[in-house]
Amino acid sequence: MTLEIAFLDVGNADSIVILPPQASAVVVDVPKPRRVQAWLEEHKKTVIDCIYFTHNHRDHLPSISVLKTFIAEWFKKGTMGTVFLPTGATRNTALSNDSDQADLIRDAIDNLLLWEEKRLLEIRRSERGSGPDYFGEIAIHILHPRYIFSELNPDRANETSLVLRVEYGEFSTLLLADLEKTGLTKFLALCSDDELECQVVKIPHHGAWQPNNEGAIQSLLKRTNPELAVLSVGSRNQHGHVAPQLFEELLTLKSDDNKRLQNFVCTEVTRTCICSSEDRATMGKSGLSKAQPCVGDIVILARSSGAWEMKDSEEHKQYLTKIIRAACCDRADLST
Repeated sequence: MTLEIAFLDVGNADSIVILPPQASAVVVDVPKPRRVQAWLEEHKKTVIDCIYFTHNHRDHLPSISVLKTFIAEWFKKGTMGTVFLPTGATRNTALSNDSDQADLIRDAIDNLLLWEEKRLLEIRRSERGSGPDYFGEIAIHILHPRYIFSELNPDRANETSLVLRVEYGEFSTLLLADLEKTGLTKFLALCSDDELECQVVKIPHHGAWQPNNEGAIQSLLKRTNPELAVLSVGSRNQHGHVAPQLFEELLTLKSDDNKRLQNFVCTEVTRTCICSSEDRATMGKSGLSKAQPCVGDIVILARSSGAWEMKDSEEHKQYLTKIIRAACCDRADLST
């Protein structure tokens, strides 16, 4: 029996679907509800056991009114269990002067409360120590944020991102959302090596670099010591993701015989895999003019023994021969 984890290609955003053996679906982040719904329908899933929303940014959590619509549509064909909402998910400060939007948000919140009262779903707060949650044979641990840290930093959504550890026997994966800055430093200080080491890691914040948090990303990669690093990133992003420094760090680990990293993969091709350093210097932080899938949906099939494989990996290797500066093949111009 295998655990299936799909990192969906949703551009510069995160959306992950977990299919435990002999259990229903678990979802992490829904920036594009129709995309998630279509994927679940394709896999003939009618039960969502749990949705974890990692933080209150639109590339992870839709507006509360869009979330209400997604849940209402899902109830027409299936059932839902628990929804973990982050701090600030129902706030309306930015729209307080827009009466139409305020009405939509109030209606959405009323619906969520009604569904809870009817026991159609359960709304919970996400924080370290509230689990683990079990779905069939898998366990999901919330490693971050701590309650007090999130309360002290309610508007620093990336720093209070929900971090999940998914375990299936000897296999584990770490999902780091957009964790950065002080949040990343606090997370590393709090966690034991046993909590961090994993076979597959989802790199935080779409491959951003953190020049003012010296050494944190390097420490994260060394302590997680993964066999595969996954980057959920959009070709057209306007942030310069994936940072050449991160690609360089991943290549260094990949060439280190004392580390386990075998490969790193991206959902979409980034400008670093297409453009020279000189070309990038004229682009600011702009991305490519159009989206170009690399792996596309990154699907991991894992067994309880700890063994795993990436679906369609051989086809992806052939595809990479067409990407002139593919960073994962050490062909990119990484000078900055």
